[in-house]
Amino acid sequence: MAINTSLVWDQEITVPSINKLNDAIKEVAFQFILMAQRENIFLRVPSNGGYISFVEQGISFDNRFSKVMPGDTYHNFGLAFDILPLTSTKYTLDPRADGKLTLTDDKWKRVGQLAKSVGFEWGGEWLKNDAPHPKFDSAHFQFPRTILSLEELKKMRAEQNNRDLVLIPEKTINLFNPKD
Repeated sequence: MAINTSLVWDQEITVPSINKLNDAIKEVAFQFILMAQRENIFLRVPSNGGYISFVEQGISFDNRFSKVMPGDTYHNFGLAFDILPLTSTKYTLDPRADGKLTLTDDKWKRVGQLAKSVGFEWGGEWLKNDAPHPKFDSAHFQFPRTILSLEELKKMRAEQNNRDLVLIPEKTINLFNPKD
């Protein structure tokens, strides 16, 4: 199914951010954004909320802006993105504000349901010992770890000459988003 990206409300920021993601999830990410948009939930994928190269991750780690080393996040493979929910298409969030506070718990649950309905793993459900995990992140969506682990991605990257946006086999993509 081809997604008409011109229907995405946020052409300036979200469309370019999603276009930088791995081809394995790009179309499904657009589908998710449009599903939320139809329910008057306007999701932005910030320019720093999608693909993060290994080099960028290393710089963030070395400068202590991130506790995550290169290769230890799905963002480094273009298989994860974070969202910033806005209450309308006219609203601009103060960059210092916590974007997670812009939606009610019910709306966050709905956003999580929409993302899961198209195959994404939702950081808002990460638990450890039946309690929220320290990495609990309601704004984070990624290719499911149950289908493709970071270890497998690192191995694929090495086999593909350290290519950040690894080529995902079609059979693996079909497990994520099966075709009807």
